[in-house]
Amino acid sequence: MNRAERRAQKFAKDDRTTFIHQEKRWGVHIREMVPKIYAGFALSLHRRYGFGFDRIVTVLSDTQKYWQQDGVNGFYILKACLDETGINLISEVTARECGIKPDNNTEVV
Repeated sequence: MNRAERRAQKFAKDDRTTFIHQEKRWGVHIREMVPKIYAGFALSLHRRYGFGFDRIVTVLSDTQKYWQQDGVNGFYILKACLDETGINLISEVTARECGIKPDNNTEVV
């Protein structure tokens, strides 16, 4: 193996290591953000609608079910949200990939 090949191999190894560290940081970020998202839902439901513990837990449980269904058997949570509620949370990239075009009443985030 010549010097250029050794150097290319070293950088390829570093790239894999960098990717692994990025994945670990992303995992930490997700573990921090998801409880905050749920807390925001819970506070909103309690403050705006007066939901108590049992109703909030039911809603959060349903939320988890929808997250788990995403991408299974043609169910896509972002598209279902847009179709059923009119709320568009789909990024422009995702919209293009799904072939979704916003109408005049919705705006792609």
